Amino acid sequence: MARIGFNNNKFIMILFFLIIFYRLSSSFYVDLHSTEPGKTYSISKKFDNNIDRIISDCSCFRNINISGETLSFDIFIENEVFFFPKRIYIVYSDSQIDTLIVNGIIKKLLPEINYYFSSTCKKCDRIREYIMKISHENDLYVNLYDINNEIYLKDLLGKTSKYNIEYIFPNVITYNLKNNEFRVLNGEDEIYKHLLKDLKHITPYKEKYTNDSIKEYDFSYLLIITSGLLDGINPCAFSVIVLLLSFITYFKIGRKKYLTICLSYILGIFITYLLFGLGLSKILIFLNDYPKISIILDIIILSFLLLIILFTLSDITTFIKNRSYSSAIIQIPKRLKLRLHNLFRKNLKKKYIFLVSFIVGINVSVIEGICTGQIYIPVLRLMVKDNFNIRNIFQLMLYNIMFVTPILIIVISYYFMKKIKVYKVMSKKYYLLTKFMIFILLSIFFILLINRYV
Repeated sequence: MARIGFNNNKFIMILFFLIIFYRLSSSFYVDLHSTEPGKTYSISKKFDNNIDRIISDCSCFRNINISGETLSFDIFIENEVFFFPKRIYIVYSDSQIDTLIVNGIIKKLLPEINYYFSSTCKKCDRIREYIMKISHENDLYVNLYDINNEIYLKDLLGKTSKYNIEYIFPNVITYNLKNNEFRVLNGEDEIYKHLLKDLKHITPYKEKYTNDSIKEYDFSYLLIITSGLLDGINPCAFSVIVLLLSFITYFKIGRKKYLTICLSYILGIFITYLLFGLGLSKILIFLNDYPKISIILDIIILSFLLLIILFTLSDITTFIKNRSYSSAIIQIPKRLKLRLHNLFRKNLKKKYIFLVSFIVGINVSVIEGICTGQIYIPVLRLMVKDNFNIRNIFQLMLYNIMFVTPILIIVISYYFMKKIKVYKVMSKKYYLLTKFMIFILLSIFFILLINRYV
């Protein structure tokens, strides 16, 4: 059976023809504005053509009814971790596809305090910093009212007369407690004495809206860490680092130069994979606006995943029978292995070894990407939704740190042991376990991707 390879030119041609043959569809928007957890919202939308069927990405869509050109449905806001936007792909009777994007924000009730201060008071600045620090640490909303503004001063005076406060300090905080008590902290001493103690008992009496911190349900940090580590101990990646150490042993490279070569090599791999992930994420987000291409891309990834899962299962059964991985389907092709040999043999003795090793790391990333991409590409598809934010960048950083961690551990341990045979034995001893764990992980990815259309 032929080993897996990847032809960049073929992939580009396929993508090009997909764009040519499939119309770039339109996107329609429905904005629900503020929504409350636990409530259902009804939507009706008329389109230009007769609707044949729909494909949705969320079980929150209910009571779906198609009548000619009109689509009506309910959307149920399950809880506070519900996130927008949600998409419905509209398939017309002429097989064209459009996208209906449902957007909104989640109404979230935050504990809230009112802080009355004077902008001309130096002591107020210190207390304001203290209050804002507490609010960030405890998910507390603070209303800042400068009493130099006549409106806010009248409001404060109204509270003092209501609660029989004889003298007003420049710093006053008011809030509600869960026992229905209205608390007034008058001055610096009372603020420092009571505010921290009351934090857990402050009630939300003003509605604030946010969906910035909503976490998507289908891809946790634990799965990202696991995926990165498994990708790092992938037999392909493991065999390449063992090959590098073999050449270092053969050339009798000293310890100082050894660390320079390996750390620069790892840095090259890390940056290459990170940049690849950032670039591909941007492309995936762009393609999300074109539902036909987006659906086709998911079909391609699912087909690829299914193929890799079957090949991985075949490699596991072959290894159990023969106790050898030389006939494995998923491995770096011989032609590329020879290229790796030449890369290490020709470059490890050159000058400017830090830069040379960095470039070698970049080249190795591209070559071994044939194997490691089987995990990385599905991770990116599941990780990235409709926008790319700081959270996604952190997830990519975390994944790639986990990916290079096993390589770094091997490099450090070899620095002290200098026994290359240990790693060759390990690569064979744990081959079956690694393959089985990858099989389980890829199956999880397959289920998560399928779940988008179920």
